[in-house]
Amino acid sequence: MQNIKNLMLWSTAGLEIPLTKAVEIDLSRAYAQINRRNGRRNIQVKLGVTPGRVAEPAKI
Repeated sequence: MQNIKNLMLWSTAGLEIPLTKAVEIDLSRAYAQINRRNGRRNIQVKLGVTPGRVAEPAKI
């Protein structure tokens, strides 16, 4: 989980920011499944977007 929290994103202002500054992360239970592509494990990230909630580059 810590590796996911440490992911870096590019803001619309061109700044590199940590994922945790742009999103709220909630853990929940789901069916376990391991998918592979070219022999490497893949994860699927699902998200919900709150309408009207936009991060302003100056605040990140």
